Amino acid sequence: MKVRIIGVGGAAVRILDKMIMARDLPGGIFAAVDSDPYLPANSLSEIQIHLDMRVPGFYNGGNPKIGEQKALEKEESIRKELGGTRCGILVTALGGGIGTGASPVIARILKKSGAKVAAVATLPYDFEGGKRMRIAMEGMNALARIVDVLMIHRNEIKDPELRRHLRLPDAWRMSDDAVSLMVKKADSGLSRE
Repeated sequence: MKVRIIGVGGAAVRILDKMIMARDLPGGIFAAVDSDPYLPANSLSEIQIHLDMRVPGFYNGGNPKIGEQKALEKEESIRKELGGTRCGILVTALGGGIGTGASPVIARILKKSGAKVAAVATLPYDFEGGKRMRIAMEGMNALARIVDVLMIHRNEIKDPELRRHLRLPDAWRMSDDAVSLMVKKADSGLSRE
């Protein structure tokens, strides 16, 4: 059974692109959902769904309510593009607008169509602040009420020596690698069912 791996938000789309380049899941069908207007040119996923996040008059980045609203506006398109999914793995970074707001909407659409749904989500680093973590926890709780399996990767570096010397791009790479491994485990579990 083919599994659809759906990256929701910029960080998740980047992780999917790395997995596609590494041929980590050769039988998987990859889908990217993001607000990046250059998504078709920037993503390697075969399915691409653009959420237009421009709201006249104010900055909306990081607002999950707007991410949810934009996903609801694209519900028919999401249903059409992801229709026929029997097993789906959502990949998302929680704490911002698209991942936190749109992921539960997409999970609900997949569940209503009868799909088994797993979600692999990251929580923010401590240095990103309490507000972002609160938003992430709300998103995590929303996903937990919908999906069949929820796997969480907490972005934190406990070793003080490593924290002092680790560059941010290296921390992101380590997080991406951990999420990729979790996606492979979820794929293995869903593929056996």
